[in-house]
Amino acid sequence: MRDHIAACVQLRHDSPLGQRQGPLGELSDADLGAFCDEHLGETALAAAMAPIDRWIESQRQEPEWERIADRLNAYLGAWSAPPWTAEEANTLAMALALAQEVCEGAPE
Repeated sequence: MRDHIAACVQLRHDSPLGQRQGPLGELSDADLGAFCDEHLGETALAAAMAPIDRWIESQRQEPEWERIADRLNAYLGAWSAPPWTAEEANTLAMALALAQEVCEGAPE
């Protein structure tokens, strides 16, 4: 069990295991159980996953199409209606991608 726990915990100088005075093998069973509960338990996992879950949720949001359209129109200025030439379609795709990228990265 001690080897499995040691393999589960990333041993870095700033990790909880790296900050301990002695190696994992020197812990008593009670201390080892407390260590597992503190660093490998559900609470620790939930705390570690919280920023990742927030980032994932932020990636699921729909684009703000009104802001993107405003930015796109600012790039294009007076623009003809379809049908477009291949060059105009390429320009439109590039401008739309750029407008979406700028709007998604810009603060409110």
